Amino acid sequence: MGLPILKNYIEVGNRLRDLCSSHDWLIETANAMAAAGAECTDNDPSGARGWRRWQMGTRRIRELHCTMDDWCRDETDQVASIYNERLGVRIVICNTDDGTCIEARAPKNRSKKGAATDRAVDGNQASFWDYGTLDDKVVPLRAASSIAEAMVTWHLCVYHEGDDLRAELSCAIAASGGFFEEYRERIFIFGGEADTREPLKKPKPESGSDFDIPVTRKK
Repeated sequence: MGLPILKNYIEVGNRLRDLCSSHDWLIETANAMAAAGAECTDNDPSGARGWRRWQMGTRRIRELHCTMDDWCRDETDQVASIYNERLGVRIVICNTDDGTCIEARAPKNRSKKGAATDRAVDGNQASFWDYGTLDDKVVPLRAASSIAEAMVTWHLCVYHEGDDLRAELSCAIAASGGFFEEYRERIFIFGGEADTREPLKKPKPESGSDFDIPVTRKK
């Protein structure tokens, strides 16, 4: 079974709607992360730039999503995220390397993750034990009765170096030594090999005519 990688703008938009999110919200979150990182200087402590990106990404994704009934702030297992109880999914912010939005590669987290991330990845893997009975194109969405129940964890992977900003929403199912190794589904949002073109829009009808229409009084 091949790894589903969504890059086409329309397909990505449809999939994000399945997940109760959108291109605009995730791009705005990535931009907030880039702006926060740009505020740091060489005089800041080591790791400050990555921490600021993560902090502001978490804040912005919560601001944009948690105004909707389905989304709420979540700190399960001391991992800051947003959680959708109806879908049984959560989204976590992650700074990643230049494998982000590159099909032949895969994003790796820049800083080593701990046991909580390992448990989330293991939970994702467990969610697919009967995957063969489902549509094999995408990660399934399923109802969850409580936050304590196993959930599918997605990571908004953001890479930023200079003018190069990329973002993908991906579901990791394997990690080694605290770093992501394998994914079940990748959704390219912006930058890299992502298709960021807007779909063609139909031209609006003209409000008037360029030609004068002669009007004569009927005799």
